Amino acid sequence: MKQIDAALSYVARGFPVIPLCWPAGDKCGCGRGHTDRAIGKVPLTANGLKDATITQQGVKDYWSRWPLANIGIVISDGHFVLDIDTEHNGFDSLGKLQEVIGALTETWMVTTGSGGQHYWY
Repeated sequence: MKQIDAALSYVARGFPVIPLCWPAGDKCGCGRGHTDRAIGKVPLTANGLKDATITQQGVKDYWSRWPLANIGIVISDGHFVLDIDTEHNGFDSLGKLQEVIGALTETWMVTTGSGGQHYWY
């Protein structure tokens, strides 16, 4: 699936999106020299998250300018994301949390680039 198609599907579901830089091997593909964990995570727009779009035309405008851009979904007020980070023993922490509160309620979940998970509530 092309990035623009994925971004359009998120907007169609009501998620505000923002174009982010993208990895090109072990470098940043946007040409701004981001390094390490910033690669693929830095907004490409002048005002960052404030420039998120919720329209199909906004997505088309952004991804016509940056067709390889990663997609950032801006978390709306009243929502949160539980980030299971593999670099910080996230799955061990999730297990401990579930021992205390029980199983997580069913929700939308995505696997991250590092193999972690994001649970959306």
